[in-house]
Amino acid sequence: TGQAQGERVLDWALNWRHTRQPNRNVVSTEVRYNLVDGLNDVLLTQAALAPDGSATATPLDRETNRTDERQHVLFAQTDWTRELRKGTKLETGYKGIFRTQDSDFDVALASGADAYRPDAGRSNAFTYQENVQAVYAVLSQNVGKLDLQGGLRLEQADTRFDLATTGQRFDADYRSAFPSAIVSYNLDASRQVKASYSKRIGR
Repeated sequence: TGQAQGERVLDWALNWRHTRQPNRNVVSTEVRYNLVDGLNDVLLTQAALAPDGSATATPLDRETNRTDERQHVLFAQTDWTRELRKGTKLETGYKGIFRTQDSDFDVALASGADAYRPDAGRSNAFTYQENVQAVYAVLSQNVGKLDLQGGLRLEQADTRFDLATTGQRFDADYRSAFPSAIVSYNLDASRQVKASYSKRIGR
């Protein structure tokens, strides 16, 4: 058995932040690009052995597995926090994630001195694309010892999966809403009672 691996990871980020009044009017933006390029080569050999452990004249069976993967991810987010009046704060923002993944898995077989021949039944290649965009707003209000917060996040997502080896394509497009609410009461400087509700999604 032999194996060769290699991976390249590149990450670029651009950040910008503007503050007009500390903790009262803040705008921040981040753009990030990530590239992961990986290669994995595996060589498998098989031969019959004599009872004493020595190799026989049986021809070698050989197999190569080659996996070539590449992933691009673009991430963009901007947030705006503004104090509307004393005790009332509004937070809004946008977030987008755009991901593309390509994967090629090639299998080839050989016996003895024969040349390698592709194994089409086990080889495959696909491309997966996922775009997720969301906007949100959170309103916070302080009334004495009581803190109230309510928010809503709206999300739109679409995915595309292309299986090159069969020519099949699978698409999905959906929209979701995620409400949230928090009520907290400060009993004293070190104790607080809180109740919260939120809806989430796992991918």
